[in-house]
Amino acid sequence: MFDINILAMIGGALAIGFSPIISKAMKLPPSTIGFYRFFIGFVCLALILLMKKSKIDFMKLKKMLVPCLLGGFFFSCDLWLWHRSIIYIGAGISTLLANTQVLYLVLIGILFLGERPRWYFFLALFLTALGVIMTTSSLASFDFESLKMKGIFYGLLTGLSYSFVTLSLKKANEQAENPGAWPIFLLTFFASIFSFIFIVIEKEVHVPQGIDIVYALIYGGVIHAFGWILISKAIRVLPVALVSLILLLQPVFATILGVLIYHEEINIIQGSGLVLSLVGIYIAMVSKEKKKEA
Repeated sequence: MFDINILAMIGGALAIGFSPIISKAMKLPPSTIGFYRFFIGFVCLALILLMKKSKIDFMKLKKMLVPCLLGGFFFSCDLWLWHRSIIYIGAGISTLLANTQVLYLVLIGILFLGERPRWYFFLALFLTALGVIMTTSSLASFDFESLKMKGIFYGLLTGLSYSFVTLSLKKANEQAENPGAWPIFLLTFFASIFSFIFIVIEKEVHVPQGIDIVYALIYGGVIHAFGWILISKAIRVLPVALVSLILLLQPVFATILGVLIYHEEINIIQGSGLVLSLVGIYIAMVSKEKKKEA
């Protein structure tokens, strides 16, 4: 029998891994898709908090505002970049590049927090970098204006933005003991505001029509709200190594679905690079947590 927390973690990881498939299916502009994900997710999270009659000290809420505000900004940037990367280079590779965020987190710790990485972080960095080069080799060129190169660039910046989201969410959770779902609720609220500003500036304000309404509800309600709740609950009780391994289901699942649904091509070199990158990311995840425990 599987532990219920393991099942919850797998369910959350697979839900998030389904994100690029849904966003690619929608006919709306990339920025507009991001706004609806956050807005619908915010509404769903608000309803969940109301039904649970969740209460929080306003002093704790005040302490979480700044990190959640920053996290919301970076999360909106994250989706702005990621949705374009998905269109340009496919669901699997863009999701792999987004998951390089763990490497950025360690580098931020080294450069700004005075952390000292152990030797296996450099092994992880080498494996991930080599894997990314192999995975994107057939897409890369010296034409930096090409959509493929933009997709690679946007994917790597997605990982950087995602790392700041993680840091902001971690800081918000540290500000209040047992904050529950409030940090992700506040972060989603601010992300929806910033995403709305983006679509107004870009003049991409559109109302979903037809099947896009269903896709938007799935993306914001099921994938964002419930996916993150499942992950946040399970991550508190499961071992770090197991959590890290399960989270890697996201790019694997996205790659498989991309091939099956959109017939995205993955050759042997790209497939090998994908596996190599996942190994490197896993080592980096585990080594980061071991360093914190030491």
